[in-house]
Amino acid sequence: MRKEYGNALRRMFTERMRSQLPDWRAVPPPKPWYWPGERLFVNERHAPVWLVVVLQPDLGDHDAFNIEIGWSALGRVPELGMRPCPDDSHGVDPAAWDEYLCRLSSLLPTERRLYGWVDGWVVDERTFSADPAATMAALVERQTRISAEQARAKLAPFVDDAWSALRDRGLPFLDEKVRLLTAHRLR
Repeated sequence: MRKEYGNALRRMFTERMRSQLPDWRAVPPPKPWYWPGERLFVNERHAPVWLVVVLQPDLGDHDAFNIEIGWSALGRVPELGMRPCPDDSHGVDPAAWDEYLCRLSSLLPTERRLYGWVDGWVVDERTFSADPAATMAALVERQTRISAEQARAKLAPFVDDAWSALRDRGLPFLDEKVRLLTAHRLR
């Protein structure tokens, strides 16, 4: 992700988490389980289960980002060998798993996904283009720095949309799964 976009995205998302979800706290991403540039937020209201939100700016040349959500029943940030967890869990409800992370975009209706083959929020489609001219134009534009204000203005609708998805789909999903996880453990 373009450096200016990545910086603005991390600031905007962190500000939104602090102001609108103050019971969630930022935690440092443990190595080697998370990539540099990712931001993790946890909520421990269901201790020992930690609810987790992971902001993932694209680490490559794509101007895009995603959000992963999940939990750990082990009182920590999930330490998974594969992220996100496989969608096909062979009929086992993920609520039976001690640790789980899925992409927030996978919880959106199929018609709601902007780019069927790309998960997440795409800020500049040209960075995914199969047209070399479009890709080259995007790369040439990156040679000119943009201000933090310009980056924030460009990202604002994408962050707003991702935030709506988190609020409307992600958090209710986590609440339901932690309810099932808790019920499963009480048996």
